[in-house]
Amino acid sequence: MTWAQGTFAYCFGILVPVVGVLSALRLRRERRPWFKGFIFASGAMFLALVFCCLIAKLCFPHYSNQHPPELIANAFTVPSVVAGIAVIWYVSNTRLGSRRFCTFASALVLVLYLGGLLLCYEAFTWSFRKALPWSAREVHESYMTDTLLPDYGYQLKARITEKEFRDYIARFDLTPHTATRTYSDDLVCLSWRYGPGFEGGWWDPSDSLDATFVWQGDTTWTFAKYEHGYLYLSSLCH
Repeated sequence: MTWAQGTFAYCFGILVPVVGVLSALRLRRERRPWFKGFIFASGAMFLALVFCCLIAKLCFPHYSNQHPPELIANAFTVPSVVAGIAVIWYVSNTRLGSRRFCTFASALVLVLYLGGLLLCYEAFTWSFRKALPWSAREVHESYMTDTLLPDYGYQLKARITEKEFRDYIARFDLTPHTATRTYSDDLVCLSWRYGPGFEGGWWDPSDSLDATFVWQGDTTWTFAKYEHGYLYLSSLCH
């Protein structure tokens, strides 16, 4: 699951009922049927999220194979949050007496949304991506995972400085590959060629293993190198 997919799931599972409860509380304070408010508000935000999902799918029909920038993907959840806040304000035509409550409720929804963004970022963003410096530019990544097995394939490219590259490989304990270095797994895994199903035209490292830094354990490999101002990292488990 990606960061954006996690955010959508969070909005469906947490923000939809929260908006419903807050709208119900507002109507209860006004001595009006609160259950109708819960159904209407949660239903309206649910439909707004479904609409956002459909728009995102139309914009990125190959999202599962070609990942757009995750900030852009997450941005598709924003209209649903705006819709949820609007429902809290307009679920009742009584404005003056409920202004303070609506302001508090709107702030609560925003805090929960931003907190969910951070939570999903930590939970669903690959550690290789999170380890990049904030100054990294032209970041591209691609990955494939197995539903039942721990197998995966991951590629990352980013423009960083050589010093930042040194700091980066130290974080993952990557050490230089040499012609005499031995590994406990088949050396065929140590290759800069992308695997089947990869559609990213941005992946363009040379095939050379010179200046490649490697970590290997059992059937898991992680290796990186620095070429033409870019970090190239590949990781796999088979």
